[in-house]
Amino acid sequence: MRYFFYFAAALSACTAIYHAAGIFYHVYGSPVWRHAVFCCLAIASIWAMIKRPPWLVYTLLLLTLQQWYSHGTYLIKKYSTEHSIHWLSILVIIVMPVVTYAVWKDKKKTGKKNTPLQSEAFL
Repeated sequence: MRYFFYFAAALSACTAIYHAAGIFYHVYGSPVWRHAVFCCLAIASIWAMIKRPPWLVYTLLLLTLQQWYSHGTYLIKKYSTEHSIHWLSILVIIVMPVVTYAVWKDKKKTGKKNTPLQSEAFL
C-alpha cells in the first residue's frame, strides 16, 4: 500500500476544501470558527500524512474519537428527526479509524523514524 498515505493526504485536501467553503457558506449549521479550525487541521494533516511524524498516531486517535462523537451524534440526530442518512458522516466514521490504523501499523513497522512513503505496513 505504498500510495495509501498519498490517498489519505488527498482526502485531507478534500476536507480542507470542504471546510474552507464552510467558512464562506452556511454548511449544516456549523459555526464559521469550527470550519476554520477543521480547515487548518486538514491542511496540517496533508503534511502529516506525507511525513508521518512519530506523534501522528496519537493525534489521529484523539481526532478519530472526536469525529466519532461529532459525526456519530449528528448522524443519529439526523436519522431520528429527518429519517435520512448523512453519508458524509458515515464516510468519516469509517475512514478515520482506517487511516489511524494504517499510521499505527506504519509506526509499529518502521519504529520512530517513520520515513515518508516507504512503508508497506498497511495490510
